Amino acid sequence: MVGYFGPLIPKVLERTNEVFIFEKRTVTDDRVRIVSSSNMPEILQSSDVILISGSTLVNKTLNRILRFTGRAREVVLLGPTASMIPHPLFRKGITAVMGVKIRDPNIMLRIVSEAGGTQQMLAKCAEKISLLKRDHEGLY
Repeated sequence: MVGYFGPLIPKVLERTNEVFIFEKRTVTDDRVRIVSSSNMPEILQSSDVILISGSTLVNKTLNRILRFTGRAREVVLLGPTASMIPHPLFRKGITAVMGVKIRDPNIMLRIVSEAGGTQQMLAKCAEKISLLKRDHEGLY
């Protein structure tokens, strides 16, 4: 994982014994291994599934990360920041984009202006979405 997604950890651990996480913030979670970004090339190149935070779009690190994902069966970009048109991402090797779709922008703007977060948006004006490359083959 590039970025820590605590709620996903139990589901991921149902399918694998070891989870490596690259995270800049301090994370205390004894179920996973937090590793230095200096180890990223080696670990990503040997990974079958890679989950990448949509925040990598904002901090401009996605392209660098994608250079090391060639062997992976699945490369997933996820989180609220990942919500966008997926075709350019599919061309770069992403296999799934998972984010949110805003149903009511006015409510979303109010929530954000009041320092609300993703959970409030999901409860009041948004829904989770998954866009899979295999469902869009030939469209890009």
